[in-house]
Amino acid sequence: MNIAVAEFAPHTSAAHPNEPISRADALRAQHGWAEMVIEIGEALRAGADYRAEAKASLRRVYDFDRGPVLLKPAFAGGHPIRTEFEDILSYYVGGGVWEDEGFALKPWRKIRFGRQYASFGQGSATLMGSCFLTPARSSIETQLDFTMGFRRDPQGVARMTLHHSSAPFRPIRGVKVAA
Repeated sequence: MNIAVAEFAPHTSAAHPNEPISRADALRAQHGWAEMVIEIGEALRAGADYRAEAKASLRRVYDFDRGPVLLKPAFAGGHPIRTEFEDILSYYVGGGVWEDEGFALKPWRKIRFGRQYASFGQGSATLMGSCFLTPARSSIETQLDFTMGFRRDPQGVARMTLHHSSAPFRPIRGVKVAA
């Protein structure tokens, strides 16, 4: 697995759910998302049950058990906001929402994160920046801008509750944007 993010040891000690999320905690959770995306694609390529892999991985990465999870996927327009598990699963592996082709089924071989900004609160954290995804059969990266929000679960593990990805802004020639 080739995930170009800082390596962190797995979360081993349970923090209190209201304990502040550190930068390392947030990056560990972000790394878990990147691993999830790559592992789902690898399961597909290996002929394994990639849907089962996706279901288990989504529950590990996102905090579905304690309230809404908000996903605004980069490659969705007809159903742009996802809050239900099955709709979020559909975005990653297809099959539930008409426009979904399965983002994780590309498959991707490498995900790296560029410069990021962070905000930390009591038991929560938000990261914002750019990530670069490389498909398995190409070296051409796709850039996405993202916002990822995390909160601690009852075991103290930082899990994602907010995920917004979009293509970087590209001005359209001849169109002025009002300030």
